[in-house]
Amino acid sequence: YLDKVLRKEIQRITFRMHKMLDVGLLQPAAVTIYEYYSPNARCTKYFHPNREDGAIYRLCKDDMCQCAEENCSYQRKNGVQEGERLIKACEAGMDYVYKVSVVGM
Repeated sequence: YLDKVLRKEIQRITFRMHKMLDVGLLQPAAVTIYEYYSPNARCTKYFHPNREDGAIYRLCKDDMCQCAEENCSYQRKNGVQEGERLIKACEAGMDYVYKVSVVGM
């Protein structure tokens, strides 16, 4: 928890990490900062230990892009009902969940 995040001044946040096992292909990790009372106002940046730019690799042609990282996610065909989403997201074996908002089409 941070008391404040300055908008016009660079801040450094340090923490320790411990490698627990070796993996074949390291994926970028997302770090999100948001205001406690306004969780919709957020900023997410991706970091990678071996790349200066932590962004996820993508393959693009014109305005269509697809994920080029290993184990990219796909939407399940049999969706989860709204009332079950929180329960399903916390079940063992659920590796990731995405929540999105469509802002235009």
